Amino acid sequence: MDTEGLSRTSPSKRIVILGAGAAGLVALKTLCATPEFANGEWEVLCFERRHALGGIWLPDPTPPAPPILPQTPLYPSLTTNLPHPIMAFRDFAFPPSTPLYPPASTVLEYLNAYAMAFDVAKYIQFNTEVESIQFVRSTDDKEGKWTISIHNTVTGTMQDHLDVNTLILANGRHNLPHFPSATTDQESSSGPPPQLPGLARWLESGHASHAMYYRIQPKIYRDCIVLVVGDGPSARDIAPEIASVAKQVWRSIRKHTTPKLETGVLKDSDNGATRPSQHSSINDELPIRICAPIASLGPPSDTRSKDQAPNVLLVDGSALVVDYIVFATGYELSFPFFPEDILEQHHDDIHQEHNALQGPHVNTPLSLYPQSLLPLLHHLLPSSPQLPLGSLFVLGLPRPVVPFPLVQAQCHLLTATLQGRGQLRNILQEKGSGDERRTFDNGKVDPRNSTNPQVLSRGYHIFTPSDHQFDYRESLIRLSLPPTNGNEGQAEVERMVPRWQRRVYEKKNTLRETWRELERRGHAEETVRNVGSGEDGEAEWVELMERLMKV
Repeated sequence: MDTEGLSRTSPSKRIVILGAGAAGLVALKTLCATPEFANGEWEVLCFERRHALGGIWLPDPTPPAPPILPQTPLYPSLTTNLPHPIMAFRDFAFPPSTPLYPPASTVLEYLNAYAMAFDVAKYIQFNTEVESIQFVRSTDDKEGKWTISIHNTVTGTMQDHLDVNTLILANGRHNLPHFPSATTDQESSSGPPPQLPGLARWLESGHASHAMYYRIQPKIYRDCIVLVVGDGPSARDIAPEIASVAKQVWRSIRKHTTPKLETGVLKDSDNGATRPSQHSSINDELPIRICAPIASLGPPSDTRSKDQAPNVLLVDGSALVVDYIVFATGYELSFPFFPEDILEQHHDDIHQEHNALQGPHVNTPLSLYPQSLLPLLHHLLPSSPQLPLGSLFVLGLPRPVVPFPLVQAQCHLLTATLQGRGQLRNILQEKGSGDERRTFDNGKVDPRNSTNPQVLSRGYHIFTPSDHQFDYRESLIRLSLPPTNGNEGQAEVERMVPRWQRRVYEKKNTLRETWRELERRGHAEETVRNVGSGEDGEAEWVELMERLMKV
C-alpha cells in the first residue's frame, strides 16, 4: 500500500476532509487558519474524487446513461436561486458587478478564487475515491482512530491512511437521486413506503429519468408531452426549458389547485387500474400546466402522444397522456464507505419489492435514512457516545438553507470543539458521558425510537420556519465562543449572521422576480455595474437589494 499524503511523523491530530466542494473548502480554510495547524500539531488533508475542486458546481457536461450516476446534477443553464451577497462566505465576497443571481460558472470561479486566496488547494488530493472507512480502537487507545482506504481513480493505486483522529464528511447531499414513493397514508402505516407503481419500467425503458441526468438536449423532448415532477428550483428551471421544444409540459406538485376534468373510465390491462381519460378544461395554450401528484404509472408507450391512451394516473383521479417524465424530486444521502458497526442503512430502493430491513436492529451510533443521518447533535456530530467527541463531523445536512455561510458556521463550532475551547465540550460533560446527547432543536425526537421512523426521519434536517436557519447559525457561533465573551461575542455573532440576511431571505422570491424582470428588459447589467467596489462593498449590495425588494 502507498502511504503518501498524510506524513509519516505523528502530529497530535490528523484530520481528513472528504470532498472539495464549498463545504470541504471552508472546512479546509478554517482548520488551516488555526495556530495548531501552523505549528504542526494538526495535519489536514482533503480527499476529492474528481479532478478539480468545486463539488456540485463543477460541470459534468456528458453524464453517463443510467444507472451509472453523473458526477454532478448541474445543468448548463443553472443560475443561483439566492442572491450572491447572502450566499457568499462571510469572509469572502463575490467580485463587484457580479449579476445578483449568477450562473453556475461564476460560482465555480468564486470557489476557485476562495481556494487561491487562502492557499488551501495544495492540501487537496484529487482523483481520490474513498473505498472504506473503519473505526479502530486498540487496547491502549481509549479514543479510537479512523482507517481510511482510498484509491486513485487515474492510476488505480490503493492507499491506506492510518490513525486519523477526525473525519469530516463534506461530500454533499446530491449524490444519489430520490424518486417519489407510492401515495399512502404514511401517518398510519409503518416501515418504508412502497415504490411508486410502474416507476421501474419507465426508468428501465428510458421513458423517464431523474433531473440529475438533465442537460439541455431538445431533441429528446421535441413534440412530446413531458411531465416534470417536483416543485423545487430544479423543476422550476427545467420545465420552461423543455416547454420551448415540447408539445406540452405538465408539472406535478404536491400543493396544487386541482383542475376540473371531464372523465371517462379506461382500463389498464397491465395493472388492472381504472383511470379517467384526459379532457382538461384548463387553458391548453399555457406552456406549463400544473397537476396533482402521481398515483401510479401505466405502461410507457413508444407511440407518439396522439395515439396513446392515458398512462399516468394522478391522486385526484385524473389521468394524463405522457411521453416522458423528468423526476426533479430531490436527492438521498449516501455514505457507502461506512461499515455496519458504524452506520445502519435504511434503504428506500425503487428496485426492491420489499424495503424492510433484514435482520435485527443493530445498535450503531448512526442510522441512515434516505434523507437524514441521525442522531446528530446540532445536525453536525454524532450524539451517540459510541463515537468520541471530535471524531466525526458531517457538514451541510440542514435544508432548505443558505448553504455556504451555514457550513462556515458549522466549521466554527467544529474547530472550537477540536481546540477544546467554546462551550460544547463543557455542556456535554455536564450531561454525563453516558447520556444520549440531544439535538439542536430542543431535544427533537430520535426517529429510531418512534413507531414510524421513515416518516419522522424525512423532517429531521428540515428547518421550519425558514428563518430557523439563522437562529441555528447564531447558536453555532455562540457555542464556539467562551461563555464569558460578552460584547465581543455578540459582535462576532452579528458579523457572521448579519440582520439584513433575514430580511433579504424573507423577500427572496420578490427579489428574484424583480431581477428577472430587469433581465427581460435588458437592465440587469447596468443595475449591478460597480456595485460592491466601494470601501463597504457589502453595504452597497444590501442597499441595492433593499431597493429592489421595494419595487
